Amino acid sequence: MSNIDYPISILGVNMIYENKGGQSREDCMRVSYVLASKFKAPQKGLAATFGCSQSTISAWNKEAGYKARIYALETELEKFQKMQCTDAIEAINNHQYEQHIRYLEEEHNISSVNDIYAMDDINEKQYEQHIKYLHNENK
Repeated sequence: MSNIDYPISILGVNMIYENKGGQSREDCMRVSYVLASKFKAPQKGLAATFGCSQSTISAWNKEAGYKARIYALETELEKFQKMQCTDAIEAINNHQYEQHIRYLEEEHNISSVNDIYAMDDINEKQYEQHIKYLHNENK
């Protein structure tokens, strides 16, 4: 970015913001916000460093603070939306599982896991009997 960022209007007079160091307004705003909020740098010192007024630093810090809060809220919202999607998928899977259980209960008179094991035992015995029958027929 160039050192000229955007026009501003002060008392009805259009002016162009120009950073004397050549950095973009956004970069200056972020650095100012971090230095003021994390390291408690005074706004007067930041203004001298960036070559602007103390009120500009105050406005930058306020705007950067809002942007940081918005970003944090958007991130939280995105996590919540992902969590809701995961919960919805889990609910769908649970519903399908419940439908399968109802099918087993209604169609095969299965009401517990023990009934399933009992069916497996019956099927295994039937299979063994069938093998014996085929073996006897081939003699």
